[in-house]
Amino acid sequence: MSDEAVWAQVEAGLAPTAARVAAVAASKRLHLGQAGVARHAAELSAAVLGAGPLEPWLHHPDVTDVLVNGIDGVLSLIHI
Repeated sequence: MSDEAVWAQVEAGLAPTAARVAAVAASKRLHLGQAGVARHAAELSAAVLGAGPLEPWLHHPDVTDVLVNGIDGVLSLIHI
């Protein structure tokens, strides 16, 4: 989930940081609640600071390799 406030900061020349992403997520507290803010912050951090939709695969303990074949294909290898 991206947020226009973070991208506006980037366009203004401010580098995205974990603190700025957390502040943008916290600004949604009234609408999302505490759990929603934490989830939003994690998703926003993955999109802005991390690997976006690949983030869950990169942190999965059983995944040993993540191969990206363009925008339409991701192959994850799990060794048991």
